Amino acid sequence: MLLADVRPLEMAQALAYLGQTDRAFEWLDSALPAAMFELQTSYPNPLFQPLRGDPRWRLLLERIERTPEQLAKTDFSLDGARERLGLPGAP
Repeated sequence: MLLADVRPLEMAQALAYLGQTDRAFEWLDSALPAAMFELQTSYPNPLFQPLRGDPRWRLLLERIERTPEQLAKTDFSLDGARERLGLPGAP
């Protein structure tokens, strides 16, 4: 397998699971901003659990707009989603 075939988020998950925190964060940093949406949806993955106690995890959550404070301000209603996506029917 070539390194070019490796997806950064999958590599970060594997490294986090193996306890290689520094390398996991390096791969997460390399994934952004290209994998922003993918990381926004996969950050709760249990494989990232070993990273959650590290201060860099909070910084990562801020970068992907997923801190508890940021999530608390998000309008998850259908109208809110339409507005964020610029779809017809938005208020």
